[in-house]
Amino acid sequence: MSARTTDLQNTIEGVSNAFETFQAKHDNFVAEHKVTQAELMNRIEELEARQSSPGRTLDKRDDEHTCLFLKFIRKSNDVTARQELQNFENDLISRKALSIATPPARRLLGP
Repeated sequence: MSARTTDLQNTIEGVSNAFETFQAKHDNFVAEHKVTQAELMNRIEELEARQSSPGRTLDKRDDEHTCLFLKFIRKSNDVTARQELQNFENDLISRKALSIATPPARRLLGP
């Protein structure tokens, strides 16, 4: 074999290795973005479903609260139903207190 042939083979092997590395990185990139795309598509579908029924804006937490409240109303003497409702509402209040992003207005009336 001549030196020129050996150089050409080394160059081809180098390009082949570089392409395989690129292909592996690209496959990982595509896989990560497919997951993100699937999450975004689920969110879009959820928003579109809410848009198609404007009166229905409750989420899973609201549904759970409604079920616990109705259970308490139906069995008002049941201690466990009352405790479950209180625990849920306390958790809801604590989450809401943490999620307020703006401070309340200082002056409500007059200058």
